[in-house]
Amino acid sequence: MTAPALYSAPPAPVFLFDLDGTLIDSVYQHVIAWHTALSRLDIDLSVWRIHRRIGMSGGLFVSALIRETGVTLSEADVAMLQQAHAEGYLARPAPSARCREPRNCWHRSPDTECAGPSPPAVTGPPPATR
Repeated sequence: MTAPALYSAPPAPVFLFDLDGTLIDSVYQHVIAWHTALSRLDIDLSVWRIHRRIGMSGGLFVSALIRETGVTLSEADVAMLQQAHAEGYLARPAPSARCREPRNCWHRSPDTECAGPSPPAVTGPPPATR
């Protein structure tokens, strides 16, 4: 029998990045967010057409949209679409991304129940790397 492990200091915090959507399936949240953003510009695009492009960056998505539909968008329209998508996506977190501490949740608003992830440990953008 071996002796229990002794730690002189607590283990370092760990970050888990879900880059490909394996842990939290966010595809439908992205579809809804893009559909809502597009409707702000009166662009009625079928949900299946949006769905098949999920996984592209926002810039590639908008470029493909312009190419596929022939719609003309100004730089301001493109910026608004990307901002509206981001807002829509963050407003409707994936059901599997629940807060660990809902009472202290940073996503909570007076008229909604929190379903977002726990607040980030780091504020601001990550440092630039070379």
